[in-house]
Amino acid sequence: MRRYFAPYSLLVLLLTSLSVWAVPDDLDGDGKPDRIKEVSQSNTKDTFETTKKVSIWLSSHNEPLTVMLTSSSSDLDVYASNEGELIVDRSNSSSRDGAELDYSTYLWHPDHQAFCLAATTSGIPANQLAGEVSPSHMEVEHYTGCLKLGEDESQAVPVPVSKAP
Repeated sequence: MRRYFAPYSLLVLLLTSLSVWAVPDDLDGDGKPDRIKEVSQSNTKDTFETTKKVSIWLSSHNEPLTVMLTSSSSDLDVYASNEGELIVDRSNSSSRDGAELDYSTYLWHPDHQAFCLAATTSGIPANQLAGEVSPSHMEVEHYTGCLKLGEDESQAVPVPVSKAP
């Protein structure tokens, strides 16, 4: 019985310390937690299009920001990154070895009072099951200005590579 006590107590200590030091999602940069909630979702079976209504509660605002997002595939997810970025993930996750990445990164801009498109990432990740270490094709495009979350991303003009941050 004693030999199980030490590993178990270390596990409890580790889990407790992780929950104390865990940083909540802070999307507006004020050091307070924000939250994202999916309000509704609809899928069109004949075109595989997904529409999702998402509400984002920022600690610096009294009311939630609510937007309609669409994806041409059946996959659509919205979450915060560890760096406080808002990610709209349209990646095809139908199979691990044949997945395709397609996500947009938004940053909060206080002067616009909106999440603005910062970058899009698309491509095919490395197939780790086949022993690949690096992706065969990835494309990252950066944007300036403020194309707001929920607006048509096809209207955004990427920054030329030589000027990208």
